Amino acid sequence: RRLRRQRAALRRPGSMDDPAEPHTPPSAELSSPSGNPSSDRAEPLVHDKLTAALESGGEARSAALAALRGSVAELAFERQGCRLVQDAFQVAERTIAAELVAELHGRVRDALVSPYGNYVMQTVITALPSAMSSFVVKELIGVGAATARHR
Repeated sequence: RRLRRQRAALRRPGSMDDPAEPHTPPSAELSSPSGNPSSDRAEPLVHDKLTAALESGGEARSAALAALRGSVAELAFERQGCRLVQDAFQVAERTIAAELVAELHGRVRDALVSPYGNYVMQTVITALPSAMSSFVVKELIGVGAATARHR
């Protein structure tokens, strides 16, 4: 089954092997708040440095959290970025965590069906106070059953 799914993924439009539609890397499709493609966003090679800075504390942590501002919604849907966002929610002070989590408002349903975003939403619910995570419940009103059945 896994091989069939992998082959089917390769045959989908926009896949790497589809010559009809040129492949653009996800980092080129996403733009930063400044409008320049991924100029302010944390690049994959920087994820480890930002994670280390979050764990170290002090000014390094503050700088790492500042670097994440404006990119949380995009990073939550990336393989390495989702872990970075989770770590940020774990170590951030309340005011900074509130600013970061505000970027996920309106994206809850997308995050829950994402292979990476769902982990970020779990961290929002478990690590942050209910006053900050209540938006998750509000966005799921009326679609909770369908979301629970999603695979």
